[in-house]
Amino acid sequence: MRDHGFYLRWIGANCLGEALGLGTTFALGALIAPALGGDTSTATVLTGAVAAVLLGTLLEGVVVGFFQAQVLRRWLPTLPRRAWIVATAIGAGLAWLLGMIPSTIMSLIDRGESAAAYLASASRRRRSVAGWNGAGTEPERGCHAPE
Repeated sequence: MRDHGFYLRWIGANCLGEALGLGTTFALGALIAPALGGDTSTATVLTGAVAAVLLGTLLEGVVVGFFQAQVLRRWLPTLPRRAWIVATAIGAGLAWLLGMIPSTIMSLIDRGESAAAYLASASRRRRSVAGWNGAGTEPERGCHAPE
């Protein structure tokens, strides 16, 4: 038999945890960003990315884990709450890390040219290196050394 009360509490715990944890992370980021004054130096971009990952791990991960543990303790009384919170924080940290990689790379690359221009340029360079002629056809390739 399903306990719909569990699911409602679980969803509520996650919603509340995300709202508080992610909301606080966003608010702190919004307060810090103006102080950077548009600085796009490598050190600033990397520091910002690391700060976002750490804040997301500590705030979102810990808060969500805490609220989840409150719900789980009724059904799994022997579950170590601290271990659950740590595991949830680690999962959040990994998600933040993977989520920050694309934007961090684009911030490091995009120094005056748009992301679309960079991607088009990178695509042309990749085709050139791969031997594509740019007309949509691939040149002959064989197992012999180029002349």
